[in-house]
Amino acid sequence: MKRMRHFLITCLFLLMLSLPLISQNQIIDYVDERDGKIYPTIKIKDKIWFAKNLEFEPENGKYWTCRIIRDTEAEFYHHKKQFIYNWETARNVCPDGWSLPSKEDFQELIGYCNDSVFCVLRPGGYSGFEAYASARRTSGILLESGWLNYWTSTESGVKTSYVMFLDLFNETVEIESNYKKKFGFPVRCVKKYSR
Repeated sequence: MKRMRHFLITCLFLLMLSLPLISQNQIIDYVDERDGKIYPTIKIKDKIWFAKNLEFEPENGKYWTCRIIRDTEAEFYHHKKQFIYNWETARNVCPDGWSLPSKEDFQELIGYCNDSVFCVLRPGGYSGFEAYASARRTSGILLESGWLNYWTSTESGVKTSYVMFLDLFNETVEIESNYKKKFGFPVRCVKKYSR
């Protein structure tokens, strides 16, 4: 009986070693087969998140590109070409197997961070999420700001949706409703982690 138990424990141990595991906060690169762009991804709880904003140019839908140029070298700003999408386009722009996060996905992300949520999500935070300031489009104008809004897939009304809102200067993070779907915001993609 002891030999059988020892054998089963050994087999279980070897099986666990052979499973492809991604540890919490470990960054793994993902290549988007549509255009070859590489995105760092990060495992947070039971989800895999893009660790930078999506930069895909869709064939259909509304999107805008811009580049934030600032005199300051503030750590919040990413001086690269950026893509922002209206809500309808954002819902369908993530690669196969990935999706636009729901309101609940972002609430779970915020819950993971506990009290220091901003410090965890900001550039250089221990989560690896790397939330840089981004352009946004409201009222028909592309703006840069110290704010960052990410679309969610969750509607708050017929013409509105929830967003995750980060105020990079006042260090606050909230889920907000009533953002018009015609606005332009960046996208982070997410998927459920599976071994």
